[in-house]
Amino acid sequence: PAACRRAVERSAAHEYYNQDRAGAYQVVGWEGAWLATTSTYAVAAESEEDVVAAVNFARRHNLRLVVKNTGHDYLGRSTAAGGSLLVWTHRLVGTEWAADNETVAVEAGVVWGSLYLEAQARGRYVQGGWCPSVGAAGGFTQGGGFGPFSRTFGTGADNLLSARVVLASGAAVVANASSHADLFWALRGGGGGTFGVVTSMTYQTHAAPRQTGVAQGLIQCDSDAAFASMVRNFTVLFSDFLVTRHWGGIVTIGDVARSTPRSLRLYLPYIDLDVAQVKAGFSAFAAEVAGAGACRWQAPLAVEEDATVSDQSGARISKVYPTPGGVALPDGRWYSPGNLGELNLLYTGYASQFLPLSETEDKDRLADKLVKLAEFGFDLHLNKALGRGSGLWAGQNASYHPIARESAALVLRASSGTFAMDGGLHGYNPSLPRSRENLEYVVQRSQREWKNQFLRREESVESAQRAELRMCFEDVGGLSDEQVAGCWGELSHMFENATAQFDQVIAPAFRAAFPFGSYLNEADYWEPSWQTSFWGPNYPGLKEVKLAVDPQGLFFCHHCVGSEHWDLRGNCRRDA
Repeated sequence: PAACRRAVERSAAHEYYNQDRAGAYQVVGWEGAWLATTSTYAVAAESEEDVVAAVNFARRHNLRLVVKNTGHDYLGRSTAAGGSLLVWTHRLVGTEWAADNETVAVEAGVVWGSLYLEAQARGRYVQGGWCPSVGAAGGFTQGGGFGPFSRTFGTGADNLLSARVVLASGAAVVANASSHADLFWALRGGGGGTFGVVTSMTYQTHAAPRQTGVAQGLIQCDSDAAFASMVRNFTVLFSDFLVTRHWGGIVTIGDVARSTPRSLRLYLPYIDLDVAQVKAGFSAFAAEVAGAGACRWQAPLAVEEDATVSDQSGARISKVYPTPGGVALPDGRWYSPGNLGELNLLYTGYASQFLPLSETEDKDRLADKLVKLAEFGFDLHLNKALGRGSGLWAGQNASYHPIARESAALVLRASSGTFAMDGGLHGYNPSLPRSRENLEYVVQRSQREWKNQFLRREESVESAQRAELRMCFEDVGGLSDEQVAGCWGELSHMFENATAQFDQVIAPAFRAAFPFGSYLNEADYWEPSWQTSFWGPNYPGLKEVKLAVDPQGLFFCHHCVGSEHWDLRGNCRRDA
């Protein structure tokens, strides 16, 4: 038990511990949907030839094949049980820059954080993910791939120039605009683990930004009426000022876990604006909040410009990476402590819906929708939509859902063992022994909001049980073995309840409010009509490419192109 506890603790120490192991994943899984499972066989590929050999072996022996780099996947597409063969690409870590630094070839195991630092030193910028430990040449880009400044530079898929791919036949091919063009289109948003094993990608890079920063603050209101009025005012700010190429980041509305249901939190990175311009743009909204009486800036609006750094030529550019507070590891990789809360979560829900530009035309109606959804809490991701952006991607033929280019934001809601958003029972894993040691670990990592929600269950039980329930989160050491078992049972019950509420109430409410499509990489495992929701009118074309490059369905993953022809585990064809 002690050795197991130490291993679990190490896995939460930083973002790379899990991904540096072939059988480990960034999250535990999704309650009632999937659990991270170690494959029976694994190939730790160190070359493209290793990948070819693994694919040929799986095809010849009719093995379930799964592809993984870092294990950053909410839908379980990089794990499979039942005699599966894992192709682990994490050791393919080469990069090759063009002489003019305008393009870079990246092998499948490279992570964005490392590539960001290479690019910044050269005075260049590459558009990848927010989290530095996400792979730079895998499912991120193949799922579309939004980053902090996507409204300026486009998605990962938009910036993809070429890819090397090992097909189900074992052939290694180059896919770009002039060679295997249909496959290239499919790789630019059609989903990872579907069309082949990508061993490298070549990206367009951009001149590094010279002026970036972040605006942040927290508003709380004392009444429902005041909150609704504040959100209406924010909707004007959002529609008229924030939906431009200059802005990314997240607006959190109704955050019970960290504040109150009547709250609005801003964390908004900006580009190519100065502090005066940002403050001027916020001035009317900030004044309205300050003068409202029943609303206030709990954390005052703060605008801070990023520091600058010299590139290799001596030019001064924005120091975008590492992000403020980033922690460097001895091997040169780095992580953001703010992301550690996402490690080892067992999700009970995750859903996203695009908010089209057309929704901003009637600001009162949009505000009413946002206020209603604030009951559940949600994030408004400005960087995960391209509407009113730079248009850099206009000539790029990508296969992700076209609604992304016509949207103002992505509405996102996630939870882990709690009815409130983003709260989490960190470290809870139904596969671990239900021991006292593991219960202590779960209690130590759990957020205060989740503990309070657990304790509120006292109201629905007999008084004799109340002290025991409180002890589950306050004095694990004083529990009897029987009480420890009872605490584990309560935890399981709450996960089941949270999952049921998300599936039956929360996710349907978000779909009803914005029924326009979902972002493939951050979607509901149980998304209905997923083909249309993820890809819209592009799905028939993607199926044609799938049939052409993988007619036998060697590459399978949940709700991936062509998966409707297989059972849920991908072991048996439904149309056989």
